[in-house]
Amino acid sequence: MARLGGLVLLLAHLGCATAPPAAVPPATPPLPRTPPPPPPPREVNAVTVHGQVVSARSTPVAFASVVVQPANASCTPQGTAIGTVTDEHGQYQTVVDVGVGPAFHGCVVVEARSGGAKTAASALALFTSSKSDAQPVRVDVALPRAERPSSEERVQLVHDLAAAVNGMSVDPDLALHVQGGSEALRVALEQYRLLFGTVTEVRVLPADWSAYPFELRAANGRTGRVTVEVDDLVRLHSPLLDYGPRSERFVNAYIRAVASGDAVRLAGLLSPDDIDYPIEDARELIVAYRRRYGDTATIRGEFVDLDETRNTITWRLRGRGAGGSEITEDLVLRYGDGLLGVVGL
Repeated sequence: MARLGGLVLLLAHLGCATAPPAAVPPATPPLPRTPPPPPPPREVNAVTVHGQVVSARSTPVAFASVVVQPANASCTPQGTAIGTVTDEHGQYQTVVDVGVGPAFHGCVVVEARSGGAKTAASALALFTSSKSDAQPVRVDVALPRAERPSSEERVQLVHDLAAAVNGMSVDPDLALHVQGGSEALRVALEQYRLLFGTVTEVRVLPADWSAYPFELRAANGRTGRVTVEVDDLVRLHSPLLDYGPRSERFVNAYIRAVASGDAVRLAGLLSPDDIDYPIEDARELIVAYRRRYGDTATIRGEFVDLDETRNTITWRLRGRGAGGSEITEDLVLRYGDGLLGVVGL
C-alpha cells in the first residue's frame, strides 16, 4: 500500500507540473493590403459649351468672366453653374453636368461680364452620358455697350487699384477692367509695389469726354498716371497695366532665345514693327552674350524701373560670367502704340 500511495503522489506531482511553452513562430511582416479598385466613373449627363464673347462692336473680349448654368428645357436653372474666363481671343469652353439619370433635352444659360458690361445668352442642349450622342453647344455672347460710370464710380475704381497696390484685398471685379485680365493685374501690382511702395494719394486730373486721368502719389515721392477710359467697355489704363506684364513676357522670351541660341526667335522679338531685325545680327548678339556670360542659361531678368516721360521700362539681366563672377546689365525697353522694343538695337 505504501508503494501504491507513492506512485499516486508521483503521478499527481507530474500532472501538476507546468508544461513547456509551445514554440512561437517567427514574426513575419503582414502582407500589404491590396487597395480596393477605384469606383467606376459616374456616368453623368453633361454637355460641352463653347463660344466667343464680343463687345458691342463685335471685337473679341479677352479675359471676360463667363458663367455657364445648366437648365431644363424652360431654361430654369438645374445643376451647378461653372465659371471660366475667355482666352486672349475671347473664346471659352467648359463642361456642365446635371448628375446621373436618363438623357434629356435642356438648356444652357451663359452669362458674360467685362469692363462694366454684362449680358446673357442661352441655347438648347442635350444632356447625355453617351459619348457617341454628345453634341457640343456653341453660345456666343455679345456684350452691350457699358454704361458711362459716374465720377464717384471712376474715383472708386482708381482707389480700388491703389488699395490693391497697398496690399489690401483686391476687388474681384478690378481685373475685369484691365485689358490683360487677372494675370496682367497681378504682375502690374507687383511692379507698382516695387516702384511705389505705398500709394498715399489719388488725384483727379482734367478730363475729356472719353478719358478720365488720375495721378497716383506714393510715400516715396513717385507719381504715376492712371486713366479710366470709356468706350464699349470701361477700362483702366496705365503704362504698367498695359506694358508692365508684356515687358515681363518679352524679357523672359528674350532670355530664352539667347540661352537656346535661337537667332530666328530673337530676331522676331526684335522686330516689333514692319521692319525686320536681321537674323544674322541676332546671331551675333547671341555670340556676344555667350562671350560675356559664359553660361547664358544663368541669365535672369529683374524689373527695375519705369520712366513715363521717356516711355521706357528698364529690366536688369543678371547672370554668371565665364570666371564665375556675377554680371549685370540693364535692358531698356521702349513702349508705345501697343509695341515694345529694345532701346539701342
